[in-house]
Amino acid sequence: MFVVALDMEPESIDTVLRRSWRVFRANPTILVPGLAVGIALGVLAAIFAIPPLPPGAVLTPELQARYALAFVLASAATVLAYVMNVAYTTGMAAAAWQRGTAMYADGARAFTRDGRNILVASLGLLAIFAVAVVLAIPTFFLSLLATVLFFMYAIPAAVVDDLPGIAALQRSARMTWRRLLPSLAIVAVLAGVEILAQLLGGLLQPIPFAGPIALAIMQQAVAAFATIVVVGEYINLQSAERVVTLESEGSAS
Repeated sequence: MFVVALDMEPESIDTVLRRSWRVFRANPTILVPGLAVGIALGVLAAIFAIPPLPPGAVLTPELQARYALAFVLASAATVLAYVMNVAYTTGMAAAAWQRGTAMYADGARAFTRDGRNILVASLGLLAIFAVAVVLAIPTFFLSLLATVLFFMYAIPAAVVDDLPGIAALQRSARMTWRRLLPSLAIVAVLAGVEILAQLLGGLLQPIPFAGPIALAIMQQAVAAFATIVVVGEYINLQSAERVVTLESEGSAS
């Protein structure tokens, strides 16, 4: 038995972007988990918020303990919300690419199966980003661009291929290196979309009541579309690596 790896030509970036738009239009529910998580965090913050100390008040040990507990709970809720949002959005995006339809069960499956991978990969990204920030000025901010560019496939790798966090980071860097210019084009396109969304958001924000709601929906829609694009390009690169198994005549007998 022989295993042969064949490198096929991936689809063009233009094709990936057009297909991503079709996937997004066919599955607008991908933006719902992010909205739900954001609303849930807001409600929890309103319920469990501790009012600030009035001027001249004494910070007693009891108050210190309450503030410390509130900080720990808020941090844990934020991390959980982040992992849930990323898992649901990425899992649903992958399902939409692979079979055309995304369901909330796909996001739940990604959260329960790959939540730890996402957390470890995100912590690794955070450490890399911290180094990139330190090197930002000496490198004329190229370190920040390199961080986004080389590790943007880490979360898709953790979800689509169920890779552990560090392995997902390594796979992302290898994939970007093999397809550097198209990956850079994706970063540029998504940055342009984000800038347009920010400009439009500035016009929506002053509108009473409806403005902030429309802004939140638009921001989540941009995040969902960006996830679909990155997941789509990851699957595109993954599909370009075909493994064919050939059986020799002797092994068949």
